[in-house]
Amino acid sequence: MVTRLILLAIAGAVIAGCQPETRPVSDFCLLSKPILVSRLDVFTPETAKAILEYNERGAALCGWKAANSTRSKK
Repeated sequence: MVTRLILLAIAGAVIAGCQPETRPVSDFCLLSKPILVSRLDVFTPETAKAILEYNERGAALCGWKAANSTRSKK
C-alpha cells in the first residue's frame, strides 16, 4: 500500500513537471505600447537602438504595426 502511494506520488510529480508553462506570452502585449518618436526628438545612438529593439520585439510578439503619419506632406 505504501509502495503504491509512493509510486503515485512520483508519477504525479513527473506528470506535473512535463506541463508547459501556463503564463501567456501576451503579458508583454497587455502591459506595453510602442514607443513613438517625433522628428524633433534627439537621442543618443544607444537610446535609439534600445527603442528600435523594444518596438521590434513588440511587433514580433504583439503584431504592432509601423505608425503611418497622418500629417499631410506640403
